[in-house]
Amino acid sequence: METRDFRLAMDHPLRFSSLLRDIPGANKQTLAVALKELEEIGLLEKTTIKLKPLHIEYYLTERGRSFIPVLQQLEHLG
Repeated sequence: METRDFRLAMDHPLRFSSLLRDIPGANKQTLAVALKELEEIGLLEKTTIKLKPLHIEYYLTERGRSFIPVLQQLEHLG
């Protein structure tokens, strides 16, 4: 995994459909559960945009961004 693969580390939110498409082997249910768990522990925030169709976007919180250096270090070990 390269640093550029840390999609949620970007400064802009990502939509559910984009995450689903970009995570190999993920299905809707598994991704939804994982995102909800990350939201519950304060690593992600979810924004609902009331357009038709409804858009849901996810972005890292400050707490979530604090893990980026750890992930980068793990990347270098692998």
